[in-house]
Amino acid sequence: MISNIRIILFLSLFFVSCMTPVGVKKSERHDIPENLQKKPVVEEIAISNKTIEDKSPIKSESIDNYNSNDIEKSMINSLKIAAKANGTLLQFKVDGEISEDHIAISLQDNGNVNITFYKAEFYSGFEMNMDIPSFVKGIERFDFDQSVQLTISFPNKFSGKELVCSGSTIMISLFN
Repeated sequence: MISNIRIILFLSLFFVSCMTPVGVKKSERHDIPENLQKKPVVEEIAISNKTIEDKSPIKSESIDNYNSNDIEKSMINSLKIAAKANGTLLQFKVDGEISEDHIAISLQDNGNVNITFYKAEFYSGFEMNMDIPSFVKGIERFDFDQSVQLTISFPNKFSGKELVCSGSTIMISLFN
């Protein structure tokens, strides 16, 4: 029985000696060698007095000096929508040229077609210059800083599209 008490005492002293004293952080423990203690990593960044010569001819402008009205925009004057045997044709007339890269077309399952023109704006009388057949459910126009968008609602969805830009005419074929 005395040997059991000695074993219990020995084990209790051993476990108590391994415990961290109250109020002492684990990183401050003295029984762990310093190279094994976790310390925060702090790196000092040296400030250099060297300057880099800028030999480029390009001058940067502050974003505060940027004015979105400085972008040369094309003017979208009119829209004609016509039914064809295999779908629908949208024909836009523009002042200036709009490249195919500046036009995004998305077809939705509900029959809506979204057409976004980057670097363009609608002519003030655009609505008066639209030739729209009766099967078109509606047209919504959106004006943004650097782009404009039309959402045209059709009764049925389309399976495909084709875009052709030719001078001052933009043609979008929508296929059934």
